[in-house]
Formats: sequence, C-alpha cells, structure tokens
Amino acid sequence: PDFEVTDKKMRQLDHSLPLRHTGRLVLPTKGVDEFDLPVLWDNYKKHRKGFLYKHLDTLRTFLENVDRILKELRFLLERRNVVRDNTVVVMTVNSGQSELFSNFICAARSRGFD
Repeated sequence: PDFEVTDKKMRQLDHSLPLRHTGRLVLPTKGVDEFDLPVLWDNYKKHRKGFLYKHLDTLRTFLENVDRILKELRFLLERRNVVRDNTVVVMTVNSGQSELFSNFICAARSRGFD
C-alpha cells in the first residue's frame, strides 16, 4: 500500500489474506531470514576482541555495578523529592541530540516542570 494515502479505508488491513513472516533480514531472492553471527575475535593471536566480546564486557560492567547504582539512585530520588505519583521520568539522549535535550529542559522549566 502507498503510505501517502490519506483515505483511511485505503490503509485498512485485508484480514482475509494469509499471514506471512517478514523478518528484519529477509532476503528478497531467498525469502528467508539471514543473520551472520558477530565475530568473537577481530584477531585471536593478538587478543583483539570482536564485536560480541566488546559488548559482553559492557554487559559485565553493568551487571557488576547495577546494585550500587540503584542504591545511589534511590538515595538521590528520596533526597530531591522528585517522585510524583510513584513515577519518575528518565530520559536518555546521545550526544547528537544534546542541544534538543537542553531546549526541552529549558522549555519544561519555563512551564513549571521540575
């Protein structure tokens, strides 16, 4: 279907058609999923870790520190009294979005949100 179509009836799904799997990596020629496993080592002899080991190291760092971080976070939330209706809003941004985030914070503060 054309995604530019504004007529709601044109965007409706036809439920009489059979369902079919469409994964992220389906090749049009084969019609099957294809996924290459990430490499463990970029260079085993030089002990240069590959994609998978680098991410496992990051996960290990997180798991080793999560209890301490949660304790610290609870302390900060209680101290600053920022919990409203048992809810805390947490936002993360990458460095490319930092200016937009600063703008959001300024706009929120100007409207009385803390």
